[in-house]
Parts: sequence; structure tokens; C-alpha cells
Amino acid sequence: SRGIDLELDWGLRFADTQLLSSVPGAITVNIVANYLDRYAVSPFQGAPYINYTGTVFNNSYRDHVLSTFGYSVGPVSAGFRWSHLPGAGSDPSTPGTQGPANAYNEVDFFGSYALTDALTLRFGIDNLMNAWPVWVGANGSTTAIGQTNSNYDTVGRRFYVGVKAKL
Repeated sequence: SRGIDLELDWGLRFADTQLLSSVPGAITVNIVANYLDRYAVSPFQGAPYINYTGTVFNNSYRDHVLSTFGYSVGPVSAGFRWSHLPGAGSDPSTPGTQGPANAYNEVDFFGSYALTDALTLRFGIDNLMNAWPVWVGANGSTTAIGQTNSNYDTVGRRFYVGVKAKL
């Protein structure tokens, strides 16, 4: 396989700037991106390689982007996390037996409030937009609807609240 992994971490405290010094708090951005240039496998020694790049086989998506955007002011912080998987072609080693997968986007919301130095309340909503999992391996010539896999949220929107205590 061959590809590129990139990560960007950036933050800004508004008080550190002249232009935005009157704005309270800080923002953060984290972006992790993967690009798969080539993923090819030979089914057995001497056989030609099959190019699985950008297909549902072995999670060989062409790219994957995970982005987190946050804002904090004093004891309060909040943010969004966005995960994107592109559409993927069908498995080329079994032509005509399964269809491609659609693109998938999931957004999470999270936040926290430091009640004291020793006690923090955290909360969030996973899969905020209630994105449905993508069906992988559907077959148009039969009644097989395919299946989903661990790349997609199969539970749906869910809420959580937690407390972190330093003893």
C-alpha cells in the first residue's frame, strides 16, 4: 500500500491578538486526513495484483478526514467533531456481486464545564445528525441488501453525561 497521512493542529487565544483581543476565549482546530494512493494485493504468488484502492474491500477508502473544532472560555469548552468517509467502489475481485458504498458523514458535539479544580462535568451527543450506517455489499441482481461494518455508526444518535473527579 502507498498513501499520505497528514495532521494539522492549530489553536488561537484571542487575547494574544491585536485584532481580536476583545473576544473572550480560544479556538482549536485538529484535522487528520489520510489519502490512499494505492492498495493492491495478489491473491496468490504469481497472480496479477488486484487494485483495491477506493473500494469497500478491507476498508480501502481513497481518503478519510476527521476534523475537530473547539471553543473554550474560562471553565467552559465545547466543540464539534466531523468524520468523513468517501463513497467507495465495489470489491473488484468479485465483479458484479456487490454494489458500491455511499459517502458517509458523522458529526458529534461535546462540551465540558469545570465546576471546581477537582470536578468537571462533561457531556455530548454522538452522531448529532443521526446519520444512518452505509450498506456495504448490496447486490442489485438478488435480494441481498448487504451489511454495514465498524466504519459506520450502527447505534444512532446518543447522549452522554459524565463527571470527572480528582481525588
